[in-house]
Amino acid sequence: MGRRALAALALAGALTGLAACGGDGASLGAGDIGWVEEPQVVVPETLPKDRILTGTVRNDAFREAKLVARELRLVDADGDEVESAATFNAGFGRSYYSPSREPLPEAELIRVGQEAVLQPGDTVPLTVSWSTDDGSDAPVAIEYEAGSLPVP
Repeated sequence: MGRRALAALALAGALTGLAACGGDGASLGAGDIGWVEEPQVVVPETLPKDRILTGTVRNDAFREAKLVARELRLVDADGDEVESAATFNAGFGRSYYSPSREPLPEAELIRVGQEAVLQPGDTVPLTVSWSTDDGSDAPVAIEYEAGSLPVP
């Protein structure tokens, strides 16, 4: 086998290995951050117009990724923003610091889920909530600076 054939075979193997990193092959995100598995959307029994999405995201890049909850945009199929709240925790929490103290230390922002700093391969829970009673269309994606995550 010639050098070109070996190089092509090695490249094909490397690309196959990278494709396999996404789990079951389903589209779990467009960009460096993806869902570990499809997130769950819950409709609280006593709040039928509210939605709570929970899942775990993973940094599939070869570099550190920093995400800020306030910068995430929940969007519908037309790209219009759906009002929402997000946290990088399994639930919402409160800070030990006074609300008048700004800026909060990065460690506190991470602890309360306002920010996430992910090294390659790291995971973090993501919870997003929104209401359907504002007349907006159903959300289809969570956009962040470098990509998006699909909403089931």
